[in-house]
Amino acid sequence: MIECRDILKTAFFFALVFIFGALIGFLKYHSTIDLIMPVFEEMKNQIFNPGSPLETAYNIFMNNLTVSLILYLTGVSLILPLLVVGSNGFILGFFTRHSLEHEDVGLWFLFKGLIAHSIFELPALFIAAAIGYRMGVVFFSMILEVLICLITQKNQINLQEHKKKFIKQVKEGYFVYITVVVPLLLFAALIETYVTAWLLGIY
Repeated sequence: MIECRDILKTAFFFALVFIFGALIGFLKYHSTIDLIMPVFEEMKNQIFNPGSPLETAYNIFMNNLTVSLILYLTGVSLILPLLVVGSNGFILGFFTRHSLEHEDVGLWFLFKGLIAHSIFELPALFIAAAIGYRMGVVFFSMILEVLICLITQKNQINLQEHKKKFIKQVKEGYFVYITVVVPLLLFAALIETYVTAWLLGIY
């Protein structure tokens, strides 16, 4: 049985990491503007194709799918999902500050550009991070027990139990990723292309 409550708790933890990253991005706006803006403009030009909404939707979906896969597959490192989620929050905080300091942008423009698709995109990324992170916790608990047994020279290492837990997390994670994360990201990409872009006057 999939431990939905535990996955949601971990996803909520990553939501807090995202908020913390947003706060840092807001505070570090002026010191990072020369780095962030050129990268953002280049990414926008690569993803958005004004002549083909369908291609834009595909580009957005593949970009977010790549990020979610990184979050999921690098969960065993424990630290990488935190950095990826935190950096995405940083970008939000950065552009929140940018919209406040530029009257031609404004918070309303930022709100229109985020609210519709973020409802689906952010939970998908938090869940992807959660299922990867949960695999990492089980993996490192196994490594830790092995190290403790080696240091204390104990012969009883319950690797089979850890192996079962890890395989369980892998299976659960794969199922959740395919049935929850991917559909959410697909829906978010379509919303961003056909609703958000319309709200912003791109199409």
